[in-house]
Amino acid sequence: MKDIIAIVFFAKLAKADEWIEIYLFAVANEKVLREYLELPAGIPSHDTIERVSAIISIVMTRNTIHKGDTSTTETRYFISSLPENVEEAARAIRGHWMVESYHWHLDVTFREDANHTLDVI
Repeated sequence: MKDIIAIVFFAKLAKADEWIEIYLFAVANEKVLREYLELPAGIPSHDTIERVSAIISIVMTRNTIHKGDTSTTETRYFISSLPENVEEAARAIRGHWMVESYHWHLDVTFREDANHTLDVI
């Protein structure tokens, strides 16, 4: 499944939107894709790509951070099993980063990452 997700991701970046376009992108770029993907059964058919893609969605967020006279834009991609719903995806992403923020605070406050008493095998 990870190979199909990667193919769809790269094809979408290349502006391929339809299942056949995604398949044709993969066929045209098979040599390069094989450098990074396993592809044990070769390039999956457009039907297989469509079936796998029906159970996942790729979400992109773009955040602009302003500090003084400088602006930085960050683009992040998320793979999700949520249906394509912007509000639901935004809620899930905010929830994820809230948990990450809590973990960061625990580490800074309690030096959790430096606690080696948990490294017992």
